[in-house]
Amino acid sequence: MFKRSLTSEAFDAVSVEQKRINSTAQIDFAPLDKFLNIYSVPIHLVLTIGLVFVLIYLIFEQAAQAELLVKNDRARISEIQALKTQLLSQPVHAELQNERQPKTQLSILYLGHIQLNHLSKALVELDGEQMLVTPGQVLNLDWQIKELNEQHLLLESKAGQVVKAYRERP
Repeated sequence: MFKRSLTSEAFDAVSVEQKRINSTAQIDFAPLDKFLNIYSVPIHLVLTIGLVFVLIYLIFEQAAQAELLVKNDRARISEIQALKTQLLSQPVHAELQNERQPKTQLSILYLGHIQLNHLSKALVELDGEQMLVTPGQVLNLDWQIKELNEQHLLLESKAGQVVKAYRERP
């Protein structure tokens, strides 16, 4: 369908442009080569000595950092050992006795009651925070609301202790 005709003049023009691009891309390193040939031994010697000093400095710097890390680790280990001996010296049974006794202190105020059809909620203040609660809800991970009505709120702890909170009157 399409015919292309290439003539020798068009081909020669492209090849001449490529030769010009290639010839301008070369950089003349003659002065640098001449300098390195004259001073090659002293420059290489100075560069080698400088490189050796840099490597020695880096090795000593890494050794100092490693020594600092070891000191910090030893200090932490001694702190952990001191804590371990302190904890092991305390009697364990005293802590277990404290855990067995449930918290009997519960600061709850029964502020009001809301009844809507079969849904019953109570407004309470627990440790300074007001909230709406329903029967069966657990408070402070220990106390469950067993019953609520207009006059009182009945709470039971996991240990079986029962507390009755009467409604506060304004």
